[in-house]
Formats: sequence, structure tokens, C-alpha cells
Amino acid sequence: MNLSERKRKILSAVISENEKTGEPVSSKQLQGEHFSDISPATIRGELATLEELGLLWHPHTSSGRLPTTDGIKFYVNEILTSLEGKKLDSVVKNFNANLDNVSNELKLTAQKISEATNYTAVLYLGLYDLAKIEKVKLLKVSSNLTLVAILTDYGVLEDFIELKLEENELNEIEKSLSSIFAGKTLRDIQNSNFLITQEIERYKFMFDLILKMVAKKEEESNRIEIEGKSKILSQKNTDLTFVKNAMEVFEEPDSLAPILKNDSPEISVEIGSDDGLVKDCAIVTASYKANGKVVGKAGVIGPVRMDYKKVIETLAGISRELSKQLDDVKEQK
Repeated sequence: MNLSERKRKILSAVISENEKTGEPVSSKQLQGEHFSDISPATIRGELATLEELGLLWHPHTSSGRLPTTDGIKFYVNEILTSLEGKKLDSVVKNFNANLDNVSNELKLTAQKISEATNYTAVLYLGLYDLAKIEKVKLLKVSSNLTLVAILTDYGVLEDFIELKLEENELNEIEKSLSSIFAGKTLRDIQNSNFLITQEIERYKFMFDLILKMVAKKEEESNRIEIEGKSKILSQKNTDLTFVKNAMEVFEEPDSLAPILKNDSPEISVEIGSDDGLVKDCAIVTASYKANGKVVGKAGVIGPVRMDYKKVIETLAGISRELSKQLDDVKEQK
């Protein structure tokens, strides 16, 4: 759709005013707040055209205009695409992208995103798709307890297991496991079928324990974090349908996986989808990368009537800073 610059500005102004007040926006209001050099009659003509194009609508004859879902999508995709991200070092300052504390880091960062945008924040970091194993270490702690440590380029996974073996046997297992797993990501070892040679067949039980340990640790640390749930109640003229749909999503964070665990563009906006996930809601996400690969997303969940400019600027800044921090981890190795 090829809109003139004036129509774009008027559409943007309607969306901006509606976000502030939650009410229909009149031509008189637009003229007084944004377009003092344009007559109300001219503004009304432009509003009528935008309505014919399906970008605006009005509840009844004498009311002002409201943006349609298509109007908001056009605004986000065609008008806000060139927004620069805010510099938000303070939000992700000292973000520690290590496997051993990633859950806590994600929680804190999601809280800061929620505070910065005044919307509910979601955050996901797929370090298991990225972290490469360097070696496996087995340390005898007591007669029947062994510390298992998986060393990766993004931190260490540790767990204790009951195992009655002598030091020399542990050393032999350690060497075998390291030779099998070295250079593979944590996701690789969960998804691949490894050939267990006859030489290490007797250690297959340890091999299986490692796989279970990785799966357990991923469930603990790679979950989707949602913070600022109460923000949905502080929005102007909060729609009960939006609240209900949002609360259902909060009850099942993994329902956001299709949005948060894909390779969609750097900034992605889901508005008013009928698939049951974001119906009557909007989810804005920004991808962040490590080594040029998308490994996670930060986002916000809010009503369709959202301050998209503020949200996109904030998330774009978060994306840039997190990508930098993740790349810095590699450089420090």
C-alpha cells in the first residue's frame, strides 16, 4: 500500500492519540495537537480515505476514528521499520551469559524490560543450541558420590551422581566421554544418535546419565521468563478479553515457544492473531544473536493498542546490547 507522507503522519497521529487516551480520535483533536497548518476539513478527507483503505474505522457516525488491526500492522511494518534502538547498556549491564546462572540473568533482564516499557516482558535464550562442549570432567567426592562437570564455551554444567568407581576408572570414562562429546553443542548430544563402540560399551550407563543430566539442566535453566504480569492491569481502558487471553498465555509460557524459538526477523510483531495465542493481544519481539546466529528473543506482551514506537526502540536496543554481550563471551575465551 503506497500512502502519501501526509496520510502516514495522520495515521501515526491517530494511533498515538488513541494509545494515550483509549478513545476515538477526531479531526479537531488532530488539528489541535499535530496539524495546525492543515484545516479540519482536509484532515477529515484524509481520515475518510484511510477508512476506505481499511486502516481506520469509527464506532458510530459522529465519533472520531480508531485504528484497525490492519492499520496498526501497516504502522508497525511500514512506518516504524527504520527506528533506531535506544542505547540501553544499563538494562543489560553485566549480563552474564553463562549456563550456570542464565535463568537468574534472564529473570532480571525481563524485569528491567518490563520496567522500561511498562508492559509484560518475555525473554528466551537458547544457549543449549549454541554452547559447545570442550570436555567432560568426573571428580570423585566420596566413596559413592561423583561430581560431573560438562565444560562448554558458555560456562559449566554441574551435577552430583551416585557412582561407586575408582579414580582410574573415572579417568578412563572421562577421556572416552570427552572424545565423544567435544566440539558438539548441548543440543547436538540431545538430538543425535551416537555410535557407542565396543570399547566403551561398558560405560554406556555413564553416557546415558550425561544425556539425562543435560536434559534436566536445560529444563531448569532454559525456560521462558515472563515478568511484569501485573502490567496488563495498568493499561488504559484495559479490555477484559485481552486480560483473559494474556493470563492464559502466562499460565502456559511454553505456548510462546513458536514465537520465541524461531528465526524470524530482528523485529517481529504479532497483532490480533486468530490462532488463539495472541488473539486480542500484541506480541513484539526482537531477536538477538551470537556468532551471527539467532539464539534468543526479548519481547513484550500488551494490548493491540500499544506504544509500539517506545516498545520497538527499547527492544531494538536490548537486542543490540545482548548480542554484543554474547559475542563478548566468545572473545574472552
